[in-house]
Amino acid sequence: MSILKQTRQRLELHWGKQVLSRFVRDDEPDDQPVALMIPVAPKDLDRARQSVPRMQAMVAHRLVRTAVIAPANQAIKALCEEIGVDFIDENDHLTALAGAERTSRMRGWLKQQLLKLSAPEIMEHPDVVVIDSDTYPLRPTAFLTPDGRQILYRGDRNLINFHMFTERVIGPAPGRATSFIAHCMLFRDRHLDALRSVIEARHNEGWVEAFLRLIDESMKSGAADEYDIYSEYDIYGHFILRDAPDQFVTRYYANAKLQSDDFLGTLNLPQKVRRFRFVSNHERGD
Repeated sequence: MSILKQTRQRLELHWGKQVLSRFVRDDEPDDQPVALMIPVAPKDLDRARQSVPRMQAMVAHRLVRTAVIAPANQAIKALCEEIGVDFIDENDHLTALAGAERTSRMRGWLKQQLLKLSAPEIMEHPDVVVIDSDTYPLRPTAFLTPDGRQILYRGDRNLINFHMFTERVIGPAPGRATSFIAHCMLFRDRHLDALRSVIEARHNEGWVEAFLRLIDESMKSGAADEYDIYSEYDIYGHFILRDAPDQFVTRYYANAKLQSDDFLGTLNLPQKVRRFRFVSNHERGD
């Protein structure tokens, strides 16, 4: 990366963290119905115990259903019973999407990507808020405007070039410098239907087959590892940016990264953190 690009990235990061985050406010309660789906891996169990109830409390819309989607893991099932949310076995849906053999070989990261891109069917609701289990809102947070447009949360400029893969999937798209990797997103059935149709027409094969083939080709090229290739949030966000320009607004996500002890602890966070909209604690791996 050139010095000019590095400087711009640092300036934009400073603008977001030090300036835009100071203008974050609580959203008003909203009666538009949404479902809430949280993908959880066994390694995320402790974080999900803290984050899922906080998501439920802070999503500003009327929640019609909350579900954790995860492998058939007894500890995760027990957690769902403990906190009063539905448990969905991810394997049932992944097998239907990709077949049993491919599902058995998939990394957890990829499984969650396909599940998010199928959220309305899984949750049986047209509007599904998906939030990663290592993230939660600190304040009442909306994903729809009062007039029903989608709120796309814009993340910080990412040094990883996810947009290159996004354009391989959907074709040329504007906003290369815009990152939608905000660890949460509202997935709408009508936008996903249109996205899948575009992928299938562009690649002349089913959207899942095209998605998995492009990932395999990118990984075999040696240009990047699996984590550095693709993002479902980036693909969906840039598709809407390009093909549904009157059906969304963007908003800076205002996310603060926490150490594990803070993320798993109480909400007695310092003022410099409490001004943010989201907090997260990220780890890689299955």
